[in-house]
Amino acid sequence: MSEEKYVRPTWDEYFMEVSRAIAKRATCDRGRSGCVIARDNQILVTGYVGSPAGLPHCDDVGHLFRKSVHADGSVTNHCVRTVHAEQNAICQAAKRGISIDGAHLRDAYNQLRNKKGSLRKALPRRGRFA
Repeated sequence: MSEEKYVRPTWDEYFMEVSRAIAKRATCDRGRSGCVIARDNQILVTGYVGSPAGLPHCDDVGHLFRKSVHADGSVTNHCVRTVHAEQNAICQAAKRGISIDGAHLRDAYNQLRNKKGSLRKALPRRGRFA
């Protein structure tokens, strides 16, 4: 009988798995995402897609859509009831006085097409996305 040797996940694999677990708390079915911000392999703060505290959730009352017209003329509908996971994580860090300078961001569902520049300013090291 041969036993398989246990292989520990890498730090990136570990944090991505944690962000996937955090995503299960998301309250908008258009983007169930979770985010981990860590430094020196220690979790500093987490966030998930959800409405601000005290406001209704998409899962409970439905979406609140706004049309966006892009530079190329394309139009998309975007739910504005909720805040993205990485935004929630950054806000939680600020609210609790936790410095995220030099930290790493791991996001279980990358919706950062328009936010990557601002995140680079907040998290100058790197982001890792599933």
